[in-house]
Amino acid sequence: MLEQRQTLHGRFRFENLGGGNWRATNLVEPHERLFLHELEPESVEGFDACPELSIVWRPGAAVGIVLRREGASLELKAASAFVHEPRLELYTGLKLPGFSATAQRFWSRIFRLVRLPGGHLLLGWIARRSRSRR
Repeated sequence: MLEQRQTLHGRFRFENLGGGNWRATNLVEPHERLFLHELEPESVEGFDACPELSIVWRPGAAVGIVLRREGASLELKAASAFVHEPRLELYTGLKLPGFSATAQRFWSRIFRLVRLPGGHLLLGWIARRSRSRR
């Protein structure tokens, strides 16, 4: 298995979440977030707002994180890391089902019945009756 690399550009803010867990948030669009577990105790304070962050996932080894800013870089190691990349347009192309006015009335009646005391028993009786007529 080959190592995987990813480089993110922006302005990153680091937050200590406790227990060796850290979050690096990109303050620039698309606002990626990097979650790090068991980050080495090196200080990232001087690299807050760094413009470039590179991640290297090596099979069977620690994850390497390189923070770069003007004329300086800092290499860190973490036990694991994952990147959350928001995808605002992810579901845009999907046709989501809609309910007609008739179907909306039907389901609103069903949910109104279920909320009544013993309503689920009444619905069960109605369903059994309609099945026996078929």
